[in-house]
Amino acid sequence: MKKLMLVLVSIALVGLCLPALAQDTAAPAAEPAAAPAAAPAPAMDMTALGGASRPIKQEKLVKKELAAFFKAQEAAMHKGDLEACWAGVDYPVLMISDDAKGQGSGVMMTRDEYIASMKPFMETPPPKGFKMSAKYDVTVITDSLAVVVTKITMKMGKKKASFKNASMVIKKDGKWVYKMMAEGGWGDAMGAPPADAPAPAAP
Repeated sequence: MKKLMLVLVSIALVGLCLPALAQDTAAPAAEPAAAPAAAPAPAMDMTALGGASRPIKQEKLVKKELAAFFKAQEAAMHKGDLEACWAGVDYPVLMISDDAKGQGSGVMMTRDEYIASMKPFMETPPPKGFKMSAKYDVTVITDSLAVVVTKITMKMGKKKASFKNASMVIKKDGKWVYKMMAEGGWGDAMGAPPADAPAPAAP
């Protein structure tokens, strides 16, 4: 009887151990699947950035329109039509120059400030025998932006002088206007502050 009991107990113990043994020897659980790789970022579209997004399409037309604009501005000055001259500028306008010491400077001018600075010169009739001509060299940036370098030649009798100035013209609301003008030698008249002047206090 005791032997029978020992056999039964042994069988019971084996029964208890088998599940644990089976659990220890079972194949390891599969690792969770890796998350799919993120899609690569789209390539940068260079044609949609800055100047590349505004290619020149009508360069000949732009130059033709600007030639007409310059001609109209010259005619207005010769006739003394100052209102037409003022209308050919987009305000505020950037005026750039340098002084007798070669110190460059620039100032933004409102319409009133621009008129106040230009009117005395434009209202004064030129001396007798004075002639002036201008040759425009236009570089088109886009169909609505251009840089112009102008060669001015002045003659009076046997005296002659020539120089260059530059301007930035923009097409705004369907018409061309000056947005920036640069010419040497006007820094003193513009009242440019000296290079060592303290900067204005921040508001």
